[in-house]
Order: sequence, then structure tokens, then C-alpha cells
Amino acid sequence: MYSASTIIIFAVALVLMLGLDARLTAIALVPLPFVSISVRYFGAMIHRRFEAIQAQLSDLSAVVQEALAGVRVVRAYRQEGAELERFALPTPSTCAAISCSSGCRASSIRAWVSSWAWARCSCSGWAAAT
Repeated sequence: MYSASTIIIFAVALVLMLGLDARLTAIALVPLPFVSISVRYFGAMIHRRFEAIQAQLSDLSAVVQEALAGVRVVRAYRQEGAELERFALPTPSTCAAISCSSGCRASSIRAWVSSWAWARCSCSGWAAAT
């Protein structure tokens, strides 16, 4: 449906442009193939990076969820240090993946930092007191 809509809008715009000035329309359409190729190339590159980042953030989210779900057990067996080390394992690759893509850098880092801070507070006992 999106492709059909785009094609119809392009055809209508082309007819209107030709009605105004055919020479200017031809000049305006010269960069169209280059723009299309670059959009396809960069779109695929961005999509691959986004998928990698989402997979790594999923792993990080799973670690945070496990840490929050088992905070009482961790505290009962005095395993805060081991839990903090386990939580720190996925973060270097996640941070590297986030820094290589500028599109979602701010929101991903914000989510990562808030997850990290919450897990750290949970392991230290602060979150259980609130």
C-alpha cells in the first residue's frame, strides 16, 4: 500500500511539474537515481546496525530483569559483587554498538544508564528500602 501511494504521488507531482516547466523538471529529476541508490545503501546499513543494537540491548535487558527479579536471593546469599560482575559483562559490546550508530545513541544510552543505575541500587539494597 505504501509503494502504491508513493508511486501515485510521484506520478501526480511529475505531471504537475511538467505542466509548470519541462526543462526545470528534467533538471530536478537528474539527481533522482543517485538519491535512490544512496537511500537504499544507507537504509540497509542503518537497518543492520539497528538490529545489532536491539539484540544487544535485549541481552542487557534480560540481565537487568533477572537481577531485579532475584534481588532478594542475591542479597540473602551475599552475591552482590558477583551479580555486578555478571551485569558488567554485556555492557562493553553494547556500549560500542551504541556509539557506532548516531541515530538512537541518546535514547539507547539513556535507557542503558537508567537500567544500570536501577540494577546497581537494587543490588546495594537502596531500591528494596523504597
